[in-house]
Amino acid sequence: MSELIHVNNLKVRFRVREMLHALLAPHAPAHIEAVSGVSFHINTGETFGLVGESGSGKTTLGRALIGLVPVNQGSIRFKGQELSGLNDRAYKPHRRDMTMMFQDPVGCLSPRLRVESILAQPFRIHGVRLKNTPEKIDELLSMVGLPPEFKNRYPHQLSGGQARRIGLARALALSPRLIIADEPTAGLDVSIQGDILNLLGKVQVESNVSVLAITHNLAVIRHISERMAIMYLGRFVEVGTTEDIFAHPSHPYTEALLAANPVPDPDAPHKRVELKGDVPSLMNRPEGCEFHSRCPFCRDKCQKEFPLLHEVAPGHHVMCHYPLTH
Repeated sequence: MSELIHVNNLKVRFRVREMLHALLAPHAPAHIEAVSGVSFHINTGETFGLVGESGSGKTTLGRALIGLVPVNQGSIRFKGQELSGLNDRAYKPHRRDMTMMFQDPVGCLSPRLRVESILAQPFRIHGVRLKNTPEKIDELLSMVGLPPEFKNRYPHQLSGGQARRIGLARALALSPRLIIADEPTAGLDVSIQGDILNLLGKVQVESNVSVLAITHNLAVIRHISERMAIMYLGRFVEVGTTEDIFAHPSHPYTEALLAANPVPDPDAPHKRVELKGDVPSLMNRPEGCEFHSRCPFCRDKCQKEFPLLHEVAPGHHVMCHYPLTH
């Protein structure tokens, strides 16, 4: 299996202190690191899951890969070509091969355009001439399980599931190599979620497209991804195969997320890991391990020394001084 995208030590910073703020609070940080030194790769045809609470940096990371937010440090190699540091004009050709499904299925569709025009947008933006545009639109609708009549509808005439299908059809328009799916099942009923995930899997098999699935929903990741990463305060605290992480979570944060995930078996033993306090502010990161203020297993070393991401099993890495044993 060949490597499609390789990310190394990626950092994304946002300015939070302007001149007036600097005068009033001279010791406050000028920037926050929303993404802080993450490294990973995605192979061709693979789904890589990215899990974390709101504010962990998941969406920022996805937007950085496609060039919607600037990268401050690190490398993004896509199909062997370096993307970090490119301006918007130089990035544009690469966006034919990578695309994003945004979190709000209806809000990401222009309310003034019919579905036909929405699906034709990628071709116009990238200067792709079609021999038969209506035929191509019908083909895209068929790929996502919608009849041709839907091309005459406006977004407000679509249900959440139908809007998500239109978003997927738009993402597939230029036959991309990578789809960044940000909360692909957000706001959908459970039955509709299953339909969307099955559709995404079907499309992936047929087109051999790679997927970065961004979500807080562990059930979604377990259903569709081969490998995954757990993100906390802009860092990866655990990375490995989905099967291994679900079977042997090694970071207390991962354990807590899994324990909070409902299991459809009334006889299954239920573990509950209580996290202390709230997620710390990115403007005031804790000393030592950044998770120690919430960790039920915190020791003195955790409060003083920052842990490094290290391998606890083949292909399974964790950022913890005292990984959990099972």
